[in-house]
Amino acid sequence: MKRINIPIYIAAVKKIFCHKISAGKIVILLWCFFSVSLFLQALPFRAWAYDTSSKEYKDFIALLEKQSALYGWTDIKPGNIKWEYYRMTKNKHPLIYVEFGHQPDNCILFFGGVHGDELPAVYLMLKLVHYVKENPTLFQGKHIIIAPLLNPDGFYQRHRQEPMPMASISTEISQPEIGQPMPCANG
Repeated sequence: MKRINIPIYIAAVKKIFCHKISAGKIVILLWCFFSVSLFLQALPFRAWAYDTSSKEYKDFIALLEKQSALYGWTDIKPGNIKWEYYRMTKNKHPLIYVEFGHQPDNCILFFGGVHGDELPAVYLMLKLVHYVKENPTLFQGKHIIIAPLLNPDGFYQRHRQEPMPMASISTEISQPEIGQPMPCANG
């Protein structure tokens, strides 16, 4: 492993800014700069968002509208919402969300569809998106983020599926299903 030669960086910073800066202050300054640059790289800037005019996105929205119609959700129109997404699933489905408002200190996140068989949560989140869009004055001074479908792959397969497979869990071990009735001693 190659070691970084800190004294070279300290000498360079002293030469650029001033000869009277102590080495300790320069190390702190470099560490702060490095930390801030790493943090900024992790933020999802709008410039890094996928293009919502792409064929994959349009196909996904069409599929979501078709699935909504199959479930009888006639009051849901996903194509009328300006969705954003930054990531795709392994089956190339976008992880969509929508933001309303940009109040940094008053933010709430709603999400649904963590498991593929949780249809009421998906419907409720899609319905909430339409409600917030149609009633913006009710939510002034707030920042609302709604991600209605965190597991689109499971939603389209219509069964429970973890969004990210966990390699550390053995498939031979029988895991209890959360939310299912557990056996008890009195029957």
